Amino acid sequence: IKVFKNHAFIVSEANDHGLQIFDLTRLREIDSFQIISPDKKLNTFGSAHNIAINEATGYAYIIGSQRFSGGPIFVDINEPKNPIEVGGYRTMGYSHDAQVVVYDGPDEQHKGKEIYIGSNSDGGSNNKIVIVDVSDKNNPSLITTISYGSSGYAHQSWLSTDHRHLFFGDELDEYYFGGNTKTFVFDISKLTAPSLTYTYRGITTAIDHNGYVSGNLFYLSNYTAGLRVIDISNIQNNSMDEIMYFDTYPNHDISSFDGVWNAYPFFQSGIIAISDTNTGLYLVKASD
Repeated sequence: IKVFKNHAFIVSEANDHGLQIFDLTRLREIDSFQIISPDKKLNTFGSAHNIAINEATGYAYIIGSQRFSGGPIFVDINEPKNPIEVGGYRTMGYSHDAQVVVYDGPDEQHKGKEIYIGSNSDGGSNNKIVIVDVSDKNNPSLITTISYGSSGYAHQSWLSTDHRHLFFGDELDEYYFGGNTKTFVFDISKLTAPSLTYTYRGITTAIDHNGYVSGNLFYLSNYTAGLRVIDISNIQNNSMDEIMYFDTYPNHDISSFDGVWNAYPFFQSGIIAISDTNTGLYLVKASD
């Protein structure tokens, strides 16, 4: 589920789900439990794994559907109740997750373009990051792909606020190969020539799932090790330091699929929402 212009945009791996759109302002009039139907449904696809939205342009990117080989479907949602499919990209295959931004980094050649960064896997050894120029929805163009060693499942990545570094997590490398939690950091100052400059290793063997950057902090959902908060203010010198954590699964820190699945660190209040696959929702805030 992603939110844009007071509307929730929902995909699911359930059959025939499509893109369901719900006007959240309707909740203001509800004070009792109800089962509510969506305001609009886009039926150009059935199931999908994920959805990304670029709020700066008003486009949604449906990923992991059975169309475009699992690559993104481009949907104009500037009028939320009138979604319009305008294209897609199949060349690099299945994306599991993606971030889409109007690029504002140091690479002048791509400044101002709408850039799609996908974590792509075929479920086997073909794991990679893809960077695609999606400015022209009728003619998206591949900028580059990024491969890396000891890959298990290319899962998710997030840009630094200056669009200079990319923080990437492989979900299964700890599970298959052992070792402590790994986050790969790529220097993407030149989008056509990214380079792996640093590999951060956490203090446990837990599996990493989703990581997000807010300011100079990297918020990593770390399954059995909980939410880890890492200072990345010195990343230009290949340094990352964990400064806080909240462990919702204190039983152990081994590489199993228990504990924290995701976290949302973008509320202006500073409250962080944590979803734990075993025990539900937590709301936390950094102590003074």
